[in-house]
Amino acid sequence: MLLGRQRRAAFSLIELTVTLLILVAVAGLVIPQFATTSQAAERSATLVNMCKLRDILIGTPDRPGYLQDMQSMSVGANATGIPDFMHDLLIQPAAAVSFNVDSKLGWRGPYVANATGHFTAGLHASFAPYGLPNAPAVRDGWGNPIVLQWPNTVDPLNVRAKYVRLISAGAPSLPGANGKVSVIETLDSVLLPEDLTPDKRGNDIVVFLRVSDPYAPDVFSKAGP
Repeated sequence: MLLGRQRRAAFSLIELTVTLLILVAVAGLVIPQFATTSQAAERSATLVNMCKLRDILIGTPDRPGYLQDMQSMSVGANATGIPDFMHDLLIQPAAAVSFNVDSKLGWRGPYVANATGHFTAGLHASFAPYGLPNAPAVRDGWGNPIVLQWPNTVDPLNVRAKYVRLISAGAPSLPGANGKVSVIETLDSVLLPEDLTPDKRGNDIVVFLRVSDPYAPDVFSKAGP
């Protein structure tokens, strides 16, 4: 009887080993699928937030935005009513006057609530032109700042202002010291959205503020005011 118990115990151990191997194999199939689903969810959430940011910047038929508030004021290097940086939505620019209820002009921020992100030293160098160290920022689905990119071309200021875009660097794609990091790949040397082809954007998410974009999802491709 003792021998029979020993054999049964050994058999149970084999069964357990086989079961564990099966679970490991199934996990190998499920985890990549879960990761893919998670990336898609983060991308979708980021797109929605970027669309909301565009409406805050440009305004909607129902609610004025930063552009309407600041349109007649010379603030920053790009004095067009569109801010130089995203943090201008969160911190009043030094040259901006506060909102006047009579004229309905002036800075009436912060325009975004609960913006907990910051430009930190851990960001890839590609973020450097788009924010100041430790400045507050609106984060994308991967925890990186959503930036405002002005085209760096020889065109007049009013032309370049028409093609300003919001950019999320997207999912981490470049090996870094502490794991993969996100990189802004969208070229600021390109003006028009039709010339800013997908190969020039990498895995970035791009939302133009004021013009239609042939490479954007339909919900984000409508022209702004």
